Amino acid sequence: MPHSPRTKGIIQHFVRLVKMHTKGLDNDMQVTNEKMGQLEATQIDTNTKPANVEMTVAHIDKSLVALLRRFDEMHANTNGGRDEGAEGNWDDYVADTE
Repeated sequence: MPHSPRTKGIIQHFVRLVKMHTKGLDNDMQVTNEKMGQLEATQIDTNTKPANVEMTVAHIDKSLVALLRRFDEMHANTNGGRDEGAEGNWDDYVADTE
């Protein structure tokens, strides 16, 4: 059974409203997707920065460990801030100054 002109008009009216609403939703979805992409890019950048800091700190830690080892070696090879080899030459020094 065909629709009356009034019913056709009502149907067309609601079809237009639904299309306008759908078009608005499509635009909203597009904007939302763009914003999500920006947020994801920001999140990736934000996650990369701490990773870079962690790598830098690890490098600094390795450098500090190497320095501490070297200081320990130097401390083990010295006696009171003087070279142990110089103390062995104390008698020669005293003899040269007399």
